[in-house]
Order: sequence, then C-alpha cells, then structure tokens
Amino acid sequence: MLKGHDVIYIAGHDFNLTDSRISTDHIAQELAADNRILYVESVGLRAPRLDGNDLARIGRKLLRFFRPPRRVDASFWVMTPLAIPWHHVPLVRRLNRLFLIAQIRLAALLLGFRRPVLIVFLPHMEGLVGRLREALSVYYCTDEHAAFPGVDTASVRRAEEALLRKVDLAFATAPEILKNKQHLNANFFYSPHGVDFDNFTRAFDEELPEPTDVAHLPHPVIGYFGAIDRWLDLELIHMLATARPEWSFVLIGKQVIDTSMLAALPNVHLLGQRPFGELPAYGSRFDVAIIPFMLNELTVSVSPIKLKEYLAMGKPVVSTPLPAVVDFAAAHGLVEIASKPEEFLERIEHALANDSRELALRRREAVRDDTWQARARDVGQRISEFLPEHLRSCKALDRDK
Repeated sequence: MLKGHDVIYIAGHDFNLTDSRISTDHIAQELAADNRILYVESVGLRAPRLDGNDLARIGRKLLRFFRPPRRVDASFWVMTPLAIPWHHVPLVRRLNRLFLIAQIRLAALLLGFRRPVLIVFLPHMEGLVGRLREALSVYYCTDEHAAFPGVDTASVRRAEEALLRKVDLAFATAPEILKNKQHLNANFFYSPHGVDFDNFTRAFDEELPEPTDVAHLPHPVIGYFGAIDRWLDLELIHMLATARPEWSFVLIGKQVIDTSMLAALPNVHLLGQRPFGELPAYGSRFDVAIIPFMLNELTVSVSPIKLKEYLAMGKPVVSTPLPAVVDFAAAHGLVEIASKPEEFLERIEHALANDSRELALRRREAVRDDTWQARARDVGQRISEFLPEHLRSCKALDRDK
C-alpha cells in the first residue's frame, strides 16, 4: 500500500463527484484515504468549441483559477489551473509548461507538499515530469488519447511517447493500450477498471425508490448510462428502437452530440445526466443494459467502466465487440457480444428470454472483488515498491550536485 505520501494528481477530468465519476475520481479518492492528494483539474486536450458546454466550462475555470486550492476533505485538495488550449503549437506548449509548473509548485508550497508522487493522466503534460520535485513519476493511461475527435493526433502521439519514456512507471486500463505501448516503458502494468460495488449493488434493494421519470415506461426496458458522445452508435440504437417499437429505450447521460434522430422515436427516452448516486435506481428498471459503441481506433482501446457497473446491478449486458469486453466475456461469460446490428437485436432477445435471479446473482458476484479500493491498493502497491529505490537514487544525485 501507498501510505503517508503527498501526491500531485494531474487529472484528465474536472472534479465532479455529483454528476459523474470516472476512473480518475475513483482512484484519487481511494488513494486519499492514506495519502495527501492535490488534484489538478484537466486543461483539456483539444481546442475549445464555441458551444454552450465549452463556454460554460471556460467560465467555471476562470472563476476557480483565482481561488486557492479548495479542500474537499482532510487530505484532498482540488486546484483549477489555466493553460492556453492550443497545445499542438510548440510555443504554446512551452508557455503552458512554464505557467503550469509555476501554478502547481505554488499550490504544493502552500500545502506543504514534499517529494510528492506525480501521477499524470494526460499525454501533453509530459513537460511537467521532472519539474515538480517529485520522488516518482507515473503515467496512468485510460484511453487512446490521440484518437479523440478534435485533437491534433500527431502532437498528442509525440507527447505520449515522450511521456512514457520519461516516467518511472505506467499503467494501462485496457489490454490494447498495454499491447501497443509497452515497448516504450519497461515498467508498464495492466490496471483494469474497478467498480463502486457498494453503490451499484443497491439495484437489488426492492425498497429503492423508483425514479418517477421511468416508472411509467412499459417493459422491457433497454438501458444505457454514460456519455452520449461520438463513440455511441446512434444508428444501431435507432435500428433497435425502430425494430421493436414496443420496447422502451432509456439513455442516461450528458448529451454532447446531436441526438435528434433518436429523440424523434416515441420509445426512446433521453433523460440527460443524472446524479451518480441515483444510477442504481434507474438501473434497477433495466431489463437489459447495453454498450452500443462503434468500433474505431478510439473505442478498441476503451475499457468501459459501465460494464462492471451493469454487472454489479445484476443486469444482462449486450455489447459490441470491444476487445476489453470480449476478454471479460471469454474469462467469465455473463456478457452477450454482437458484431452486427441484427445480431445485437438477437442477443437482447436471448438475454430477455433467459434471464433469471440466479444469473443476476452470478453477475454481481463476478465483480464483487473488483472494486476501486482493490484497484487503488494494487496501483499503490506498485508505486510503493518503486519508491524506496528511486528515493535512494535521488538522494545520491542530490549529494553529487
């Protein structure tokens, strides 16, 4: 376990535990149980769009930037840095590096951080490594960042390669990421996503209040929660909903893309984002949970957190053949994989016809031990194993200076 250390945490996400929680948030919270965390919110990978979402985010960041690190609990602080968003421009990268180093060093000084562990989630933050007086540097790779829409692919790939060569160790959340990048760092480990088991298993509670906005929907309910973004196969969902107009399709999540083709269907219900703590109540209404992702360079390296969340709720799962999901299905069963739209429909029908209380309990048990606590414990153990030797090397270098 990693205990008693200061951790500077360069996140890939703004801190928001009410509406959504991604791996960044879960790991940070678990590490904060035994360490002090400075959570540095994301400066983004792409240039901002002139739409409501991005403009609102810019406004929030400007307001937070002028405040000192805000304390979330006894050992957890969050700071909002500013950076120029055009990271692919060399001069901008150099200016951002200097500005970010100054901002983070000042925050760490105010908090009394000494010889922190540096954990980086974004590839273009490679210029921070070695500049924050860290005892150890870590890259935690959760996605194929260069494949995200709107980013400068070439510059992100160059930055990630440089980052992987610099850091002391790295973690990958999907097998494809590890396979494609492990040649860049000898200390690269697989760290699959966990699940907030205690939260999602509440879907088994028969006394859990039923959300009023889905209580009236006819069954079967085919459900999804997560971002409504460019990796979601809207045409697949449209086909399913058109083929089975008597089914209810419920999609919960922040809408980033145009969903008018689905909103026009009377049996598709786009509910928007719901608080993280309420997802089990909605999930308890699902008869089948789906992961209808397109297959492309981005998604083949995705390990969807929702897979284990669905299973913790005991729900049948039907997914497109994402490698991480296929690997899980091969190891455990319990997940239906569909390569074609017609097969996706058939797999849902099969799941509806063959579900049982026994299968629901088996799904829940399959992920019971794969919690975020366990994941953070494994990551912390790896880091703590590297720290003593690395600290000795740093002290030797300091004596030689």
